[in-house]
Amino acid sequence: MGPIQKKWIEELRSGQHKQCQRQLTDGIGYCCLGIFVEYVLCLNKDSYYKNSFIVPDAEIEENGTGLIEEDLALDSYKKLGLRDEIGSFNVPSCRNYSLVELNDTAKLTFEEIADFIEANEEAVFVDDV
Repeated sequence: MGPIQKKWIEELRSGQHKQCQRQLTDGIGYCCLGIFVEYVLCLNKDSYYKNSFIVPDAEIEENGTGLIEEDLALDSYKKLGLRDEIGSFNVPSCRNYSLVELNDTAKLTFEEIADFIEANEEAVFVDDV
C-alpha cells in the first residue's frame, strides 16, 4: 500500500467524517470514495461534485450501484490505484463486489471499510500509489 492509499485509510479511520450513501457527498457526509476525493485529492468541491447526485431508485438497476461514472470522473480512481470508479474487487468470501457496495448496500462503517481494504489490499488495489 502506497502513501496516498495509507492517507485515505487514515482519513476513513479518523472518526471526523459523517457517512452517506449513493453519492460522493450529500453536503454533510461522504461515501468512502468521497473521503478520498475531498480529503486526499483536495479537489475543488464545487467543480468536482457537479455531477454527484442521488440516483433515483428506478435507475439503480442500470448499473446496480446507484453511482454513475461521472461521480469519480477524471480518472481519479486511478490516482487511488483502484480498478474502476466504483472500486471493484474480487474477494470470493465477500458477497459484495465493490467499495461502493460496501458503503451503500452493506452499509459498513468507514472503520469496517478500512479493515476490509487492509485485509484485501491486493484485491482492492491494482497499483500502490
